[in-house]
Amino acid sequence: MRILILGGGFGGLFAALRLAQFPWEPASRPEIRLIDRSDRFLFSPLLYELVTDELQAWEIAPPLRNCWQARALLFNRQRSPIWMWTSSRLSWKIKPF
Repeated sequence: MRILILGGGFGGLFAALRLAQFPWEPASRPEIRLIDRSDRFLFSPLLYELVTDELQAWEIAPPLRNCWQARALLFNRQRSPIWMWTSSRLSWKIKPF
């Protein structure tokens, strides 16, 4: 089974993290893949603190890969996957930047 999550904002990131924590049976653990056009999770309300040197860039825009270091998640940086229908099956093609 594969789970594809489009968007690395709050909803996409926390959905991926929660799905990775779910107690899957080892044989049925899905491949969880997050796709976003940016490789960073940006918390924009803190941009002011960045401009005024109160925070560092990594504190308000950490790389998405750093948000789940010990979890089995995959990440692709791209705008949107290319969707294909073949014999009643949905598939996608990963096309990186």
